[in-house]
Amino acid sequence: LDGYIALLLSLNRTKDAEAILWHLITHFKFSVQTYTALAYFCRYSFQIEEGFSYAKKGQGTVNMPHFEGYLIAGILLAEGPKPKEAIPYLHKALCMNPRRFEVYETIVSVLIKLKRYEDAKETATVCIYRIGSTAPTSTLHAKVIIHMEIIDSNQDNSSSDGKSLREATCSLESALKMSPYYLPAIYTLVDLYITKSEYERAEAYLTSVLSVYKTHPELLKVMREVKWMMGKLDDYDQFTAMVEDAKPSSLNEAMSFNAVQNALRSISSSLEMEVGSLAERDENNENLENLSEDALQTVTPETVGVWPELRYLALMNAPARNTRNRRQSMNSNRSPFNP
Repeated sequence: LDGYIALLLSLNRTKDAEAILWHLITHFKFSVQTYTALAYFCRYSFQIEEGFSYAKKGQGTVNMPHFEGYLIAGILLAEGPKPKEAIPYLHKALCMNPRRFEVYETIVSVLIKLKRYEDAKETATVCIYRIGSTAPTSTLHAKVIIHMEIIDSNQDNSSSDGKSLREATCSLESALKMSPYYLPAIYTLVDLYITKSEYERAEAYLTSVLSVYKTHPELLKVMREVKWMMGKLDDYDQFTAMVEDAKPSSLNEAMSFNAVQNALRSISSSLEMEVGSLAERDENNENLENLSEDALQTVTPETVGVWPELRYLALMNAPARNTRNRRQSMNSNRSPFNP
């Protein structure tokens, strides 16, 4: 459910995410899923330090590690000022679940920030090998290639023969065949056209996409940028007005952001009050003997009697945990993810 909350937040479905989070709080306050869900809320409201604190509590125990806890910890660190510190958490998450796209996506972003471009490209290739050729994996591969090409061009590297950009084009065409309106692939293809100074193609492609996403604010902004590069100032002014008209979506995003912050304050206060109340009764209640931070982290869905579907999910994940050490040893010999 913590992963589902992350998905809802990424779609700006804040009320739905908040409802599930409150349900988690109500049924099992100190589970790893609750802490991880709180970490995702903190990410959405840019509270990195507080989010990382929750993520650490959501990583479970040595014998029963929680994948989402390591993933969100890596994401938060990757988006912070010291992205290299994210690599151990992401490598741990990768060993636990080598078929989760977000792990590869975050590792690639870290490696690019560290200027390890070849490792980033290798990671994107491994992502396709592990998960398969999908719209997200093909787009990630193309993004890395385009970024490397831009770096080479900025350094006046004359060795580029266009082969890399053709490779990126093939990856994006593959992605868009599988999912014609996958927005990250659309943005990346437009970036590719701009990189190649093919503004007419970018304009024509965006026109076709905007026939589906008529008022999408980000697409309108990209089209406005293309119009400016082409010197079509009247069209530029027209799309500027269209971007202004699309501002209600930005207002909705601001409202969602405020809702997340309010939810975090309320839930954090609730947790603090609960911990304080339990601590006060500690001497008189033998069931609360070890209310330390470590003890809270060892609480699992099985020990607090949570929903049947969560118990079912835990059973589904059990085989993956049993084979974790074998996978980790297989991946430890050669990997671009080691710092």
